[in-house]
Amino acid sequence: MASLVCVGAISGAHGVSGRLRIKSFCQTATDIFRYQPFYDAAGQREYIFSFVGSKGAQLIAEMQDVATRQQAQELKGTRLFAARHRFPATEPDEYYHTDLIGLTVVDGGGQVLGYVHNVVNFGASDVLEVVGDEKRQIQIPFTRSAVPIVDLSTRRVVVDWNEDAA
Repeated sequence: MASLVCVGAISGAHGVSGRLRIKSFCQTATDIFRYQPFYDAAGQREYIFSFVGSKGAQLIAEMQDVATRQQAQELKGTRLFAARHRFPATEPDEYYHTDLIGLTVVDGGGQVLGYVHNVVNFGASDVLEVVGDEKRQIQIPFTRSAVPIVDLSTRRVVVDWNEDAA
């Protein structure tokens, strides 16, 4: 299957009638249902849900052919992937995390520092986890001053970052 993006996961059963608890990775949790159908990581199995409601941060949904708590619980941990082309276009200087992962990271002089391994957020702002030589990892704040250039067409990120000053 073409490019897939992990948008959530089944976190368990809700009740006894086969309803599922879903953890959404979308900025607005319920937006996850816009990107259906979902697939497994290999793009083989298709999942379609009917949104029922929410309980705290968890979304509650139903899925055809899942009628018991046991059937729902067997799906616990299933990551849900959506086709990348289903996502809306981004604004200038706005990026989906999935588009940043794998980009080459260079400093202002063009020296390769590594590649974007992950994008995380510990509460203050997004942080690029960059893996370099010998699996050495550095974390760079994903701010305009630290990351002045993101060029998706060349799959390159230019950073203005001095690790010693961090």
